[in-house]
Amino acid sequence: DFTGSLDGFPIDKIGTFLPLATPHGLHDWLVGALQGGQLRDTTLRLRGDLAQFPFKAADTGEFRVAGRLAGARLEYAPGHRHPDGTPLWPLAEAIDGRIVFDRARMEINGKTLRTLGVALSNVKAVIPDLGAHDKMMLEIDGAGAGPLQEFLRYVAATPVLGWIGHFTEDTQGTGNAKLDLKLRLPLAHMNEAKVQGSLQLQGNDVVLFPELPALQNAQGRIAFHDHGFGLEGVGADFLGAPLAVGGGTTPEGSTRVTLAGTLSAEGMRRTAPAPALGRLAERLSGSTPYRGEIVVKAGHRTITIDSALAGLGIELPAPLNKVQDANLPLHFVLEGEPT
Repeated sequence: DFTGSLDGFPIDKIGTFLPLATPHGLHDWLVGALQGGQLRDTTLRLRGDLAQFPFKAADTGEFRVAGRLAGARLEYAPGHRHPDGTPLWPLAEAIDGRIVFDRARMEINGKTLRTLGVALSNVKAVIPDLGAHDKMMLEIDGAGAGPLQEFLRYVAATPVLGWIGHFTEDTQGTGNAKLDLKLRLPLAHMNEAKVQGSLQLQGNDVVLFPELPALQNAQGRIAFHDHGFGLEGVGADFLGAPLAVGGGTTPEGSTRVTLAGTLSAEGMRRTAPAPALGRLAERLSGSTPYRGEIVVKAGHRTITIDSALAGLGIELPAPLNKVQDANLPLHFVLEGEPT
């Protein structure tokens, strides 16, 4: 029967103070997951037969620790690594917030923290039942705002990259974006992890692949989960004219992104990223709609563009010359690029 308080407790020493009766899996997770920082302004209540710790049933005893986290570090799934030895999920670092152990429940409320350079806020990490052994579940909910490139780097360091077919592996982005993230991690069965989240674009410039010009002033939402991703209301300027982008992961697991836009001669002259495109734009006039798709399947990427070229004047040698009102159906395929 113990009541106390403590301040300045080094979190990575928690293993020294756990009861010997602590279940083996729980002991290993607490020692491996809570890696740094201090516990401040903490109250402790412990009552009951320690053989029953952590007292899941109310009539067996009482266990509650509540305190403030300062500069804490949390590894969600200690022992689970990528082939290169890095954590399966990037560590949560510089956590400032509160932690509560209430019987068999652990809850961390991170007011602020960083993970692989991404600043997150109001992050909630909960293990509802610390005594669930091989069914112990870590639930994480959080949000962040910051540079889009940092979010892309975070995705590349997590299993999410594989779940979305490595679609963003070569993507570069500028400007800020917003991230919402929910993780459900079965700590003994990480291959069954679940993720649900979204990335809100806010006027970003995005280069999907090195061989494509940038999407400028991109808006919309990229939703992702453990089975893939979807593009919701995504629009941008492409070569100086509007482009709508949709699609995502197909039921078969491949990626299909749809394109619907306008090619503008004036916009192309103004924004051409390469001299060859600029020289081509000098021989164009007017504008024309086009449709296309990007398909990633079995490790290869295919880009297809179709247009009747109606409304676009072309000053090139026959048979490619045409007046604006004439049709000259175009079918363009860039195929076999490795992702």
